Amino acid sequence: MKCTMLGTGHAIVTHCYNTCFVLEEDHEYFLVDTGGGGQILTQLEQANIDLCSIKAVFISHAHTDHIMGVFWLIRMIGMYTMMGKIKEPIYLYSHPECIQKIINISKELFTKELSCLGKTLLFCPISDLEERKILNHRIQFFDTQAKKIAQFGFNYEYDDEHILTFCGDEPLSRENMCTSTTYLMHEAFCLYSQKETFKPERAGHSTALQACQLAEKLHIPNIILYHTEDTDISNRKMKYTLEGRSVYSGNIFVPDDLEVIEL
Repeated sequence: MKCTMLGTGHAIVTHCYNTCFVLEEDHEYFLVDTGGGGQILTQLEQANIDLCSIKAVFISHAHTDHIMGVFWLIRMIGMYTMMGKIKEPIYLYSHPECIQKIINISKELFTKELSCLGKTLLFCPISDLEERKILNHRIQFFDTQAKKIAQFGFNYEYDDEHILTFCGDEPLSRENMCTSTTYLMHEAFCLYSQKETFKPERAGHSTALQACQLAEKLHIPNIILYHTEDTDISNRKMKYTLEGRSVYSGNIFVPDDLEVIEL
């Protein structure tokens, strides 16, 4: 299983794309969030990912930097459906409120492309602790109990012994969801040393230090930090890793856009 980070930044970055990624196995893909716009198509192309090979999409919540790219996907899926390039359904998972927003906006934006809805793009509403299979692996979705807007994360069992936990873009509040986690994907808005500058708590976010403290407390062996600011993008990996290592004994990943992590 591979994780390709299509984007790693928060909502208003300009030097990287908004946080979204794909999980890949046997050249089939599970896309998690879509970023804030049409650049999702560029990121997929640069990662050599054929949209027709995406089997499932998950939208964690309805903030613009996570949901807006989905409309470009819907346009492409609709066009490829009419061309006969997509014949098997792509499943889109999210909580009911988010799915309804996607449907409503799509009806305002598209005409011909709507033919894919219910045919090659199937909406799958999820509920707290609901289990499904994606890429032939068990996934359990969970309500993150986010403070700003309804949001879901998941535990993904990518093999018999390992679990990747994605907890959206707010600090993990349901620690009981991480009892067997191998990789924790956790937002880190900024460095703790930048706390007074960026004030992450006002936006419902955490720092790299706080995210790594949590991973150490829960004895999680690997943490992936994402959804960051981008003011010093060339040194971000080094600085976030150094801060995290001061409190965490596991492996720290601070990926750049398009970086691949072998799980």
